[in-house]
Parts: sequence; C-alpha cells; structure tokens
Amino acid sequence: MEIQAAREKPRLWIERLIIFADTTDPVVLREISFTQGLNVIWGIAQQVIGDEDIPGILTGHSVGKTLLCRLIRYCLGEHAFGRKDTMEAIRHAFPRGAVGATIHIDDVPWSVVRSIGISEDSSASSVLALEELIVKPQTEYPYSGFRKGLDKAFLTSLPSPKPPEDKEPYLWDHILAWLTRDQETRYQNLWQWRSGRSDSQTPTFTRRKQNALFLIRMVLGIADERESKLIEEIENLKLAIKEKESRQKELSQEPENRIRYAEHALLDLIGPPEKWMDNGEGLFGFSTRVESFKVSRTKELERLKHKRHLLDKSLTENKSVVRQMEREIKKIVAAIQGIEESREQPDEKDEMRQKLESAWEIECTYGNIEFKKCSHYRAYLGELRGKWIALEKVRREKRVQLTTDEENQAIEQMVIDETRNRETLERRRSEIRRLEIQIQNVEKEIERATLNLKLAEYHIAQRREAQDLKDGKREDSELKAIAGQLKKDRQNLRALETSLGSAQIKQYHRVMDLKQLYDKVLKSILSENYTGEILLPPKDDLAFVIRETVGNMTGEAVESLALVLADVTAMLWAVEGNGHHPCFLLHDSPREADLDRHIYSRFLCRVHEISKGLGGRQAPFQYILTTTTVPPLPLRKDETIRLELEAHPEDRLLFKRFLRKPEMF
Repeated sequence: MEIQAAREKPRLWIERLIIFADTTDPVVLREISFTQGLNVIWGIAQQVIGDEDIPGILTGHSVGKTLLCRLIRYCLGEHAFGRKDTMEAIRHAFPRGAVGATIHIDDVPWSVVRSIGISEDSSASSVLALEELIVKPQTEYPYSGFRKGLDKAFLTSLPSPKPPEDKEPYLWDHILAWLTRDQETRYQNLWQWRSGRSDSQTPTFTRRKQNALFLIRMVLGIADERESKLIEEIENLKLAIKEKESRQKELSQEPENRIRYAEHALLDLIGPPEKWMDNGEGLFGFSTRVESFKVSRTKELERLKHKRHLLDKSLTENKSVVRQMEREIKKIVAAIQGIEESREQPDEKDEMRQKLESAWEIECTYGNIEFKKCSHYRAYLGELRGKWIALEKVRREKRVQLTTDEENQAIEQMVIDETRNRETLERRRSEIRRLEIQIQNVEKEIERATLNLKLAEYHIAQRREAQDLKDGKREDSELKAIAGQLKKDRQNLRALETSLGSAQIKQYHRVMDLKQLYDKVLKSILSENYTGEILLPPKDDLAFVIRETVGNMTGEAVESLALVLADVTAMLWAVEGNGHHPCFLLHDSPREADLDRHIYSRFLCRVHEISKGLGGRQAPFQYILTTTTVPPLPLRKDETIRLELEAHPEDRLLFKRFLRKPEMF
C-alpha cells in the first residue's frame, strides 16, 4: 500500500528514554532507544510448567508495557506517570529516581527530565544533552519551556483555540490524550481517550463527546474557525429557542391557569351550581350565573344604601328632638331655680345690719378707739338690733302670705313636665343608639356587598383578559411577542444551519480524500469485501466505520479495529501533508480490545510495510505499540522490536524488579 509522503520527518517523536534509579550520582536503570517509523514493545508470554522456584505471575502482562507508555506520556507533559498505587510503589523503590527522554519537536531536540521519586522536580532544555541536563538544577532549565514549545507547535496552528460554545481553551493535554489512549478505555469509541481508573489527571471537557470530536476534526484539517463560530452561534441560538419555547409553554399554560383560578374564585362568590344547572356556557351556565350574581348584588347594594338613607334620616330627626327637649328641660330648671332664689333674696336693711356688725373689731377714725368699746356705737347697735328683730318677724309673716297655692301648683307642674321630658329624652337617646347600631350593621353589609361586587368584576375581567390571551387577541402580550421572536429565531437558525452546511461542504473533497485513505488502509488489512466510511456532521457525529458486503464480522472486534485504524489513518493523513497531526502515535496493547489474532497480525504487517515503504527508521511518522502477542516474523527480523519484557527473571521487568508498596506495620 503506497502512501504519498509530503513530510520527511514526524513533527513529534521520541529518540530515547532513560530510567534513572538515582539522580544524585546518575545511575541508569534502563535505556530504550526508539526510531522513526514502527516501534514495538513486546511483553513476552512465557510458558512455565512445574517450576516451583518461579513465582505465580501473569506472564506477558504486568511486565511494564503500560508503565512504559505512562512514562512516555509523563515526559510529554502528562501530570502523572501511573496509577496512584503504582506511583507510590515506584517512589518507595526509587526515592531519587527520574525518567528522561530525548524528544524532537519540529526538528528541535529537547532533553526532558522528570522526577519519579519523592520530589516534584522537572526540567527541560533544547541546548543540553540528556546526560548534561540530569545534573543541572531544575530552576536553571524549567520544564515549562518544553510545554510552551508543545503548545506553540500543536495548538497555535489550530483553526480555533477553544471548542464551540465553551470558554475553556483546548490544551496540549487533550491532543496528547488522543495520541496516547489509555489501555483501560478498551478502545471503545473515537472520542473517549482517558479512563478514570488510570489516574491520568487529564483535564476533562465540559461536553466530552462534542468537544473531543471537534478537536479531532480540527487536527485532521476538516474543520475551520468559521465552522466553529457557526456551531457556537447555532448552539447559542438553539439554547435561546429552547428557553423561549419553555417560556412560551409557561405562558400558554398561564391563561388556562388564570381562567381556572378566576372561575374558582367566582364560584366561591356565587356558590356551586344546582344539580339541574349547566356548569358550561349554556342558558343556565357559568357566565349567566355570574351576571345574575352581579345584578343581584347590585340590587342588594342599592337596597342597603336606601335603608341606610332612611336610618340616617330617622337618626337625624331623633337627634333634633333630643336637642329641643334638652333646651326645654333647661328652661324649666332655670324657671324653678329663679323662683327659689327670689324667695331668699335679702333687702337693703339686711345689708346695713351686716355692715354695722362687721365694724365691731374696727377702730373708729374719729375717736381713735375700737367700735366695740365705743358707747355711742354700742348703744346705736343695740337700738338697731331690736328694730331688726321686729322687722324679721314682719318679713316672715309677709313671706307666708306671698306663697300662694297658685304659685305652688305652677312649680309642681314644672317638675312634672321636667320629669316627663327627661323620660322622653332617655327614650329618644335609646332610639338613637339603636339606630346607630343598625347603621353600623348596614354599613358592614354595604361594605361586604361592595367588596363582593368588586371581586366579581375583578375576576370577570381577569377571566376575560386570560381568554383573550389564550385566543391571541392581545397585541401587546408577552406570549404573542415570544411567538414572533421564535419565528425569527427559527428562520435565523435555518439560515445558520445552511451556512454551516455550506462551510462543511467546502471540506467535503478533503473528507473524501481522507475516506479513501481510510478505506485503502482497511482493505489492505481485511479484504475488498469491506469498506471504510467516515460519518460527518451535521447529519452524524464524526465516526470511522467499517461496512461489510460479505461475512459476519460484527461486535466489539469491528469497533475496536475501526478505532485503531482511524488513529493510524489520521497519522498517515498528516504524513501526506494534511491537517495538524504531530505524526506521532502510541497504542498500548490494542489487541486486548478483542481483536482477532489473524487480523491483528495482518494489521502489524501492513503498518510495518508502510513504515518500510516510507523509509523504515527514517519514516516521517513514529508509531509506538505495545503487545503481548508474538509479533509476526517480518517485524522480528527487521528489528522493529525496541524492547522485550518478561515476568521472569526480575531483571527482565521494566524496572528490573517487582514493584511493591511499603508494608504496613
């Protein structure tokens, strides 16, 4: 199978990897050399029978293949170099250990050293060899410079720095995750690169599937910035439409709820219908009963107001009578008091007597002695007293003569009139109190009737307004406004989707070339009975699928093969000068995803042939693959196997010993 290479070298490849047991006085535990092209790491499955000196182990597995992949990923920028328990065991065994690598980025060789011990030191340099860098302080050659180099090489060339409808940018960690899938994912689907069981600490996407697939499309060069912006606009518009549809649904339900509420409120006022009545809109229906209620309450209100008018009039009359009677009683009382006072009124002689007697203790200004000691005063006063006594006797006789029977009868009559008037006054006052209580009660009834009438009118108006909303008769309603907005939004959405389709069609010829490459790779491994297809948006999510015309190859084996071939095709697509792929790929035990052994061997042979056809160890790509399956003979003869690992003896393990966590005491 021929590949038309447009590159001479891979943009990213690893030349060697060294595990240092100690960095104080650097001790190399293991060194692995890699080349461009195909590189196989073989975990040899031993057949051990009846040897009690050999421990019970999973031969071929647990020898360090996945751990080597994790160390490569760690050098390339991943945050962890294994599962937590594995890292703990390595740190315990090699507290000052480190892993170093020589990594080429766009023809620039970088030396990278990262701690696998108890420190967190990492360093990188594009000017020092690995053996020089290992003895330098981390602060002189920070690892961040290498990360910036990766970002510059493989992120800045992407059409869009972030996924559509997302604020978080794409990272190198995401591209690395795609190029170096977790073995734990079992090669389940195109977009799932990391498993939670691997403890890789790779940042996750907000929308895992959509964001991952869009990144793959950008790296393949079959998505551009305009498409990204259109997708983001479409997603935002879809979200806006969804929110408006939700609001429209709420508003559509609101009139029904308002109508129901108004009718229930009106039923509380008018009472439930009789069994024989129609509860709908018929002759004795709901609306008729409501109008009848309004009429009856209006009449009742008028009756109550008339009653209050009559009561007010009677109250006014009674209060007027009370005031008149109070005036009459005052006149009678005043008349009686006048008669009594006239009977007791003193004359001038009484006043003269009082004046003389009061001078008893006063000194006479002429004789310079007190009047009581003056003989003339005393003689004169004695003479006057005699006259006064005689005069008082005469006055008493006259007073008796003046009190006639007619005068006494007049006084008696006035007292009788006063008593009668006071009794009448008390009755009138009681009547006033009774009228006031009646007026208060009537006013409460008026208030209640007025409130019921207003409530009825309010709920009738609410029901009518809700019915108008429901029928679309309100021009200024929010429901009608949202309906208009939705119509425009849907028109805009169709226009945007048309623009997106046009943008994606422009990539169609490139996708067809990619499909042809995928189909060619697939047929070279299987047969002409199988066809490789690529599904694309907007109809489908990005997917690489296998169609068969003959045979019954189905299930996970087909899915995992399609996924492995998709990754290889993406790498070869970049070799032909397309997209932004680094031309680097790492697969950890792909056959463990239920690949048929025969198909797997054909796959390895075809990749080997492609590698040889493109220059072998100078091929413009690097594909590192781990396996427990015996590699086909052509691969073993051509020295594509970079490392053989075995479970026994221990020095054939990656770290040349079994890694155990510290024992707990």
